[in-house]
Amino acid sequence: MDNAVESCKANGLDVSYEIVSVKSDDDIVEKVVNIASDFDLIVMGHCKYDKIYKFLHESFAENVIRISSCPVMIVAAKCHKSN
Repeated sequence: MDNAVESCKANGLDVSYEIVSVKSDDDIVEKVVNIASDFDLIVMGHCKYDKIYKFLHESFAENVIRISSCPVMIVAAKCHKSN
């Protein structure tokens, strides 16, 4: 992230970032969206899962996109095959 921020600043963009770690028994999607309510963009990693896994589980990223008031950028994440 630091390299990306420096690259943006070198090209005249005023950017910053904040990494937030949340541990909660509450609805985590709503928690993330509430924390990011003052942000300009949410960037999230997303794993590609098998179709059966997707059928049985809700997508955290899709739910954040659905209720967020700011844009959400999804990037491919390197994930361990656990499904």
